[in-house]
Amino acid sequence: LLASQEATEYLYQMGHRRIGYIGTDTSMIFSADRKSGYQTALLQHNILPRADYCVEMTASEKDSAPLRCLLSIPDRPTAVVVSDDILAVTLERVCLEMGLSIPEDLSIVSFNNSLFARLASPQLTSVDINSFQLGIEAASQMISHIERPELPATKILVPHQLIERASCACPSIH
Repeated sequence: LLASQEATEYLYQMGHRRIGYIGTDTSMIFSADRKSGYQTALLQHNILPRADYCVEMTASEKDSAPLRCLLSIPDRPTAVVVSDDILAVTLERVCLEMGLSIPEDLSIVSFNNSLFARLASPQLTSVDINSFQLGIEAASQMISHIERPELPATKILVPHQLIERASCACPSIH
């Protein structure tokens, strides 16, 4: 939630006001949290989240029609928060096919800081969610629950970091 809020705030501070969200199905807790963080950041700046600016799809989804639809809106977003690097790479490909330039026409911030973010062209600005530490904490929680099932689950915050690369710029004036 906090990481997505900060990613959205990063785009807002660059001057973007038409910020979209592309994520996986919100039945996945992490995706629901990221969408919620995005919406919270917009509302903090008195910007109502627009339903037509939010796209939900799976990373393996072959049909890029929802992305094309988002990018074809007359007042389309100038920036998007994407729930993971793989979806962001798909978005980059669709932009290329539609003749849109990143970051001149669309800025992108994604999540996971995976190899995909570094191999993308342009390289993606991505939130490093510290997946190694996340795995350690998750394993620790499971072991604790097995050993002492009567104890309530605890919520642990793992630090994250926005890694700036070439996929973001101030919006161009239209």
